[in-house]
Amino acid sequence: MAIILSSIGSFFLYAAKSIHHPTLRASNHPFVSSISASSPLPIVSCSSIPINAGYNATYHFFQHTQALNLPCVLFGGSAIGVKRHHGIIPNDKDIDIACFSTDWNLDSKRLEHILNQINTNWFVSLQGYNVPIKNSPYFLDIWLHGPATTTIGTIDDPTKCIGFSKQNFNSFPMLKILPELASYLIKKPNKKLNRKKHEWTTVTNNTCNMFYTFFGRQYGKSNGENFGKGPPTWKKNLFFSSSNQQRKGLFGNRLVPIPEQIDQYIEQRYGNVMVECGQSITGNAGKCTDSKWMKHGMVHYKYPDTSNSFAREEIFVKNKKNMHTIYYCNGVQSCTPNLKCIEER
Repeated sequence: MAIILSSIGSFFLYAAKSIHHPTLRASNHPFVSSISASSPLPIVSCSSIPINAGYNATYHFFQHTQALNLPCVLFGGSAIGVKRHHGIIPNDKDIDIACFSTDWNLDSKRLEHILNQINTNWFVSLQGYNVPIKNSPYFLDIWLHGPATTTIGTIDDPTKCIGFSKQNFNSFPMLKILPELASYLIKKPNKKLNRKKHEWTTVTNNTCNMFYTFFGRQYGKSNGENFGKGPPTWKKNLFFSSSNQQRKGLFGNRLVPIPEQIDQYIEQRYGNVMVECGQSITGNAGKCTDSKWMKHGMVHYKYPDTSNSFAREEIFVKNKKNMHTIYYCNGVQSCTPNLKCIEER
């Protein structure tokens, strides 16, 4: 989810340069010089999705987070893209990724090492990190998740977006903060409040709480999940697998980590995205059968007779033409039916 650009953000950022803000601490962790990439993400050769810099940066990111055993999955609108388009939602520029850690004081440095390989000019946002992709309109939005507590309903092993702690957030230099945030995070001079100069917003809990304070909850259905005040609280196993076999889905021409229960997550947060496409907030909402959506390409699902060797076909249709067909069974997508497939995962 991209934060709307503020036309006055740059002004406030400039005005804030005189505000004291600690310098980013150098990382001395030994992993920096010894990181190694995991096996390449599985390629789906029959995919017809054109690959761009956004996909390549995503593949690089996941390959290296897997090597560090740092749980990360496609999130938000990018999870919708997997289900509906086998890739990035048409006209979207942000690629949403959720990462989980019980200790972001350590793991944020591990993550930043990977981000530096994509673009050293990354920024800090309220959700986590904003990473522009070089020579491209695309960028990665990294949402930092951690353990959560909830008093609304009963959720086993809950998680939610936490972003940065006050200590972590204040460790970044001002110029690392996403410029668009300036008008929200910097308090202007105010005679009534006896504020004579620009002041930096105080982080009282964590930055993801600030995000939902500024921008609201935006989406969500209850269905047992906590969509109360602040970031929504979810079951951790909705996103992250308890085993080493994180579920994967087709994103471009490779299989990348996706929420473990992607259908349940999308339904609970967004509703039926195969019927209503787009968002009213961006003015592109409409039926998924509208010509403007069909021309970009949509995935059609076909469930064959149970005697067949696969659970379903995922047919990517663009301008009424079948572009490719993916066979799905036991949580795996491939170009050919899996003869060992017995039941859908």
